[in-house]
Amino acid sequence: MIYINWFHQNLPRILSIFSFIINPIFIYLVVTKTKSQVGSYKYLLIIFSIFDILYSISEVLTPFAVHGHKKGFAVFISDGIFFGDPELGEKAMSTRCGFISASYALLIIHFVYRYLAIFR
Repeated sequence: MIYINWFHQNLPRILSIFSFIINPIFIYLVVTKTKSQVGSYKYLLIIFSIFDILYSISEVLTPFAVHGHKKGFAVFISDGIFFGDPELGEKAMSTRCGFISASYALLIIHFVYRYLAIFR
């Protein structure tokens, strides 16, 4: 096992616990409000919350580390349930990296949606 300092090892776990508590409450609040209170933004907010919960699960199950040197880098699993199995670890790492890129895509969708909502 690779040494990762306390902050980098435990902060994702702590923030994931907050995500598991806050996002279901947020989804409940969004679902119970009327369309006039939340607007057409309702479904996008629900998608963000569900994605955040899934991202947190991925982050807890597949903790990774990044080693960079000059213009290259290597990403590898540093701990967790997939640490000992190279095949499953590769799939889990791909999924986790996919969540990282999907979070940027959702952020862009959010900004495009807000832009279109403002100028309509």
